[in-house]
Amino acid sequence: MRHVHAPRAALAAGLAAALLAAGPASAEFQARHADVPYTTGGVTSDEADALRAQARDYSLEVTMAAPGEVPGDNDFVAGTAVRVIDARGNAVLDLQDTGPILLANLPPGNYTIEAADNGSTQTRHVRVGPPGRRTQLTFLWR
Repeated sequence: MRHVHAPRAALAAGLAAALLAAGPASAEFQARHADVPYTTGGVTSDEADALRAQARDYSLEVTMAAPGEVPGDNDFVAGTAVRVIDARGNAVLDLQDTGPILLANLPPGNYTIEAADNGSTQTRHVRVGPPGRRTQLTFLWR
């Protein structure tokens, strides 16, 4: 489990330089797995904001977090393995290093989401609705 905290000014300066040099797609990782478009990232607050702005284009938003040092605050967790299984038992996404935010564009239906981090696995069952409706899910690691 990798908890993510760093000085905001340094992160913002580094991210701004990277974005100017590489273009808008550098804030996250975008790909396809088994014909499911997805993107993952959000380690810095700027990356998280960029992903959340894109979230309306995806049917599933998964966030990985853990209790932070300040009571009541959560820290993002990166490096989580996530597996999405459809109602027929087929793994439609099987990713080994995601987060702290994962966006996936799944067709409507019932899914099992398994997330594993630091030897612990959590499972959730979700219903993804029709296009234009996003299902949001958080895995909180303790």
